[in-house]
Amino acid sequence: QLVAAHELKGRQHTVTRRSTRRQRLINAVGQRSVADDADLKLVARNDQFLPLLDLPPELGELGTPFEAISAHVAHYGGYGAGDPAGWVAARTEAVRQGLPHRLEIMRGDGRIIEVKGHPVPGGGRVTTYTDITEQRRHNEELERRIAEREAIAKLKNEFVSTVSHELRTPLTAISGALALLATGRVGT
Repeated sequence: QLVAAHELKGRQHTVTRRSTRRQRLINAVGQRSVADDADLKLVARNDQFLPLLDLPPELGELGTPFEAISAHVAHYGGYGAGDPAGWVAARTEAVRQGLPHRLEIMRGDGRIIEVKGHPVPGGGRVTTYTDITEQRRHNEELERRIAEREAIAKLKNEFVSTVSHELRTPLTAISGALALLATGRVGT
C-alpha cells in the first residue's frame, strides 16, 4: 500500500510538471489563445487571453463553457448590435459545426480583435485572438493617403488639360493668321 501511494504521488508530480510545462508553452505564444474540447469547454488558455477581452477570472477557469465566454463578449456588444442571446446562440452553433472561422470583435474602447478558430482532429478547437487595431488604423491611413494622391493627380491632369486647351486655341488662331499672311492674300 505504501508503494502504491508512492507511485500515485510520483504520477501526480509528473502530471503537475507536464501541466506546468504546457502552460508555459501556451503563455509563450504571442497571440492570445484558448483551446476548447469537443463539448466546447475551456481546456487551455494563455495568460494574455483574459485581459484582452476584459474577462473576469472565473471565465478563465478550465471547464468554462464557450457559451459563458461568448455571453460576456455579446453583453458588451462585441458581436455587434442586436440581441446578445441571439448572438451567443449563433456563435455557438457556428463553432459546433467544426469549421474554421474568422470574425472581428469591436470593443467598446475602439479596439478591434481578430478571432480565428481552427478545428482540432478528434473534436474541439484552438482559437487565437489578436488585437489588430493598429494594423487597421495603419491600413485606413494608407487608404486615405492613396485617395488623397489620386485626387491630387486628377486635379493635376485636369489643370494640364485646361492649360493645354487654353494655349492651343490662341496658338491655332495665330498659326492660321500667319499662314494667311504667308500666302499674301490678306488685305489685297
